[in-house]
Amino acid sequence: MQEATFPNGEKIFTLPTGVSLLLFYAIALQCGATVAIVKRETNSWKWTLIQLFGMGILAYLFAFVGYSLLN
Repeated sequence: MQEATFPNGEKIFTLPTGVSLLLFYAIALQCGATVAIVKRETNSWKWTLIQLFGMGILAYLFAFVGYSLLN
């Protein structure tokens, strides 16, 4: 990963990229089992999808802000 570059020679993985990835993966709902448990506990697809998409959007926003602040 340290040697990965774009065709123009610029590094792909920089500090802002790494921080934004860490922020995204820390916040995003990634586990399929967690989605299944939310569905089972709430007995509703409404709250399951709200949580799934809500946390995805929130994770994207945090990653975007983290990248923007460090870049």
